[in-house]
Amino acid sequence: MIYLSIVLLILWLCPLTALAENRVENDLNKDGIIDQVLIYDNSGTIRQVDMDQNQDGFFEKHQFYTRGVLSRIERDTTGDHHMDCTDFFENEKRVRQEKRDTKGNLIQVALFADDGQIQKIQKDTTGDRRFDTLFYFETGRLISSTKDTDGNGTVNITTFYDNELPVRQEVDENENGTLDRIVFFDTQGQIQKILKDPYQKDRYQTTLIFENGQMKTRERDSNKNGKPDDITWFEKEQPVAQKQDTNFDGRFDIITRFSNGVVQFQEKDLDFDGVSDFFADFDDTGKVLKTREDTSRNGQIDRIRHYRSGTLYKVAHDHDGDEFFEAVSLMENDRIVKNLIDKNRDGTPDVAVFFNENQQRDRLISDTDFNGASDTWQYYTEDVLIRVDKDENGDGNVDHKVYYKNGQKTHLVRDTSFDGYFDTTQRYDDPKWSLIVTQDVSQNGQPDIRSFFKGEVLRRKEVDETLDGNLDLVETYDEDGDLKTLEERKQGTPWLTWYYAPGEILVRGEEDKNQDGVVEIWYLYENGRLVTVKEDTTLDGKPDLWETYDETQAMVKRERDLDFDGTPDFVETIDQAETDS
Repeated sequence: MIYLSIVLLILWLCPLTALAENRVENDLNKDGIIDQVLIYDNSGTIRQVDMDQNQDGFFEKHQFYTRGVLSRIERDTTGDHHMDCTDFFENEKRVRQEKRDTKGNLIQVALFADDGQIQKIQKDTTGDRRFDTLFYFETGRLISSTKDTDGNGTVNITTFYDNELPVRQEVDENENGTLDRIVFFDTQGQIQKILKDPYQKDRYQTTLIFENGQMKTRERDSNKNGKPDDITWFEKEQPVAQKQDTNFDGRFDIITRFSNGVVQFQEKDLDFDGVSDFFADFDDTGKVLKTREDTSRNGQIDRIRHYRSGTLYKVAHDHDGDEFFEAVSLMENDRIVKNLIDKNRDGTPDVAVFFNENQQRDRLISDTDFNGASDTWQYYTEDVLIRVDKDENGDGNVDHKVYYKNGQKTHLVRDTSFDGYFDTTQRYDDPKWSLIVTQDVSQNGQPDIRSFFKGEVLRRKEVDETLDGNLDLVETYDEDGDLKTLEERKQGTPWLTWYYAPGEILVRGEEDKNQDGVVEIWYLYENGRLVTVKEDTTLDGKPDLWETYDETQAMVKRERDLDFDGTPDFVETIDQAETDS
């Protein structure tokens, strides 16, 4: 009846401009635009009232009456000239409200109790023409809501309210009867706590704690033992610190600090002994700047990695634990390109090792006497040593080269006079000898001295004393390295050979005077002293002249075989006076 009274009052105040036509048009604000239309039936009973409340020339509200009683109101609540909201009345009380989209599809229905208080709201939030979200009220106050997120008719989210504010929300995403997430709210309706990631009934792996609607703490129970092993603290919705127990022993082994939401520092206990042995610093973008590690687990940092824009470019090592980082590896594209080693710890690298693209050693340069100048160069093929060059006198020139094959030393050459000519060669690859040393003293390209070794013992030596290309001396040695024979040659042909007993004691000499390969003279010694000389003067292969010497090396007797039967026929005694003269 209240609506009818209002209409009658309007009729009394406003002139009836078209009563005969059952239609009254009014310009309530006198702006020249009709903003109200009243329509009556033939009996003068109101049937409809149209209103233009914002003076735009469009009637955005229509009230419909049945027998003079309000039964329906249609409104354009969005100002798009489409009627999107309809209220239904019974006995002048609103019982239902419908809202539609611009296409006329029903998107919301609200139901009201007899006292006019809302009881229930149904919403289609997805546009699939199904009511997926429901709100329930008691005495006009919201008490709960449900939501079907996948449109299959099963509730996935249930929210409970108090004083029009949410207090608890339950989420069952996979519809298996187990709550996947529970959200608790404070008295202001802000999120206070979230439980999610269930692993059994009422047990959850993740707990989120909020203050004033902002997340303050996140706890995770990764191994499902009821204790958090990952705790993260937040400020202004951004992480500021984190602790993790990665091996689930009850002790946090990773500690991380954040700045502006990105990691700034991190420390780790890699061996889980309760002591941190890894530390990392990061730049403002969260890219690692430097890491420090205690790889030997002795409490001292012994490896430091340096990064540029998150890319590793340098690694420093303290291999002996003296807190001095004597080795540095330089990196490119996560590969070592050079190692620098400071052996004498004076701050200047003494060794530089270069690597190829396959991370294999290519060459090594070192300063072995620490004078600041390189003196040794090592070269590699496929990480196998092939040559070593050395500057032994420090003049900047290579005077010592060692060659390798399959990792084994084959030979070396040396410039012993430091004049630029490599005069000495040592070979290690001869199948008979462990070492052969040749010397080209004359620098004519031909060896003048050759020494042969077995193990580390000299067993043979050949000498060209006259530097004419022919051997003048050939020496052999026993297993102890003592001289065994000494062969003297003329124009490369043997003519005199000396024989020695162990201890390099001379015992015999044999002379081939005419170098025909047959001995003509024999020198016999006792205890290193000449005692007898035998000579074949007739060249028949048998001695026919004998000489005897005393302790002073003086000849005291001469014997001859005149008939060449091998027996002396003539004996000549030499006086001491003769020998003295």
